[in-house]
Amino acid sequence: MPYKFELDEDFEYFLQKFGYPFATVDCRPEIVEKFRGKLPDRLLEYWQEYGFCGFQQG
Repeated sequence: MPYKFELDEDFEYFLQKFGYPFATVDCRPEIVEKFRGKLPDRLLEYWQEYGFCGFQQG
């Protein structure tokens, strides 16, 4: 089954306050797999959806 990102209430609030990311760098699947089991799955899902990026001025 293909991966489908679902925006949660907390991150939706974050995006409302800080806007959408800039300077996005895609997160390669091998990076996600390297950290699977070491970091929360939800964080890895954010990486897959938004990559590595900044918000507002930082």
